[in-house]
Amino acid sequence: MRKLLTIFFLGVILFSCNENKEKVIENNNQDVFDEKLINTSYKSRYNKNAVDKLFDSYLETNKDLKAELNNYYDLNKKIRDDKKPFKEFILNNDNYYQSAIDMANTISDSILSKQIIKTLNISKKKYLNKSKEINDLDSFITYKIKLNNNLISALKIVHSLQIIEKYQQNSDINLNILVEDDNKLNSFKESFDKKVKKEIADNNK
Repeated sequence: MRKLLTIFFLGVILFSCNENKEKVIENNNQDVFDEKLINTSYKSRYNKNAVDKLFDSYLETNKDLKAELNNYYDLNKKIRDDKKPFKEFILNNDNYYQSAIDMANTISDSILSKQIIKTLNISKKKYLNKSKEINDLDSFITYKIKLNNNLISALKIVHSLQIIEKYQQNSDINLNILVEDDNKLNSFKESFDKKVKKEIADNNK
């Protein structure tokens, strides 16, 4: 019975914590930047990457770059599709030679088995030269895509940095407000401290 009660109360506590966490996340999902400044709503870190969000707003003002990026992303998609037949080609050939060699090893006539394996190896060597050419080109294309993606990341940071710095400059936040709040907290602390000391002194009489 005691174990059941313990499990029940733990469940209530966990449910309460999750509910509070959801409320915190919901409350944090608020606009931070002025719409006139960036022409978009910047959400909290629980949503889209901040750099991407600001860069998207920049692209709305630079249609040429937006079109160029879209063309690049379309090319990436085409490259993925173009690679599929080559990957299938290599997979099918690798599977064939492995299966054929395994089967040749099961031939009880050792002389015949060796002859078949030799023939397979000659054929496989020609295929490996072809597959190496495919794999090398595939690796080179992948490397170029990585370089381009690095440059795009740099573009995103540079342009979003300009926006965030402009936001900082145009912000009307006043630190004096927090200073006043801090002073008021100090006043409450002094008042509460006096009351506690008085109560302790009275109880000790």
